[in-house]
Amino acid sequence: MCGGGGLVRNNQGIVIFAYSIPLGPGTSNFAEAATVLIGIKWCATNGYGLSLGETDSMLLTKCIRREWKVPWKIESIITEIQDIVEEHGFVINHCFREANKPADKLASLSHISNIIHVFNSFVDFPNQVKGLVNMDRWDIPSFRIKIAKPGHVIHDLP
Repeated sequence: MCGGGGLVRNNQGIVIFAYSIPLGPGTSNFAEAATVLIGIKWCATNGYGLSLGETDSMLLTKCIRREWKVPWKIESIITEIQDIVEEHGFVINHCFREANKPADKLASLSHISNIIHVFNSFVDFPNQVKGLVNMDRWDIPSFRIKIAKPGHVIHDLP
């Protein structure tokens, strides 16, 4: 089971629309593509031209830009995204996971509910998302901590 979450911000970084949506069975690539499609459809429908979209999926970014071959399972979604991007002059960029924490948190919240959640106001956000949005808006860095796993190679010198 997979889900997605995304945010749309204005040019000052203020969130004007956010969503958390359960997507049912699928792959992580399907979830990323479906989530981007929802966000850019909302922008196109609401008259937001020249939008900049970000995803932490390098595969999705490269496929939308026609730099990589599209996996057949998500080809129809990618084609729809490409059509909207080209029609409205949108730009899709790659960002690292650390720069995408509010969207990742919204996506993880989609796993605890079978209901689509739409947020049109900051006060409606779950508390754990509010903090991440504020950190993002204030340019407070976020770090991923990786714990090194012990190697299983034994170096027995002669």
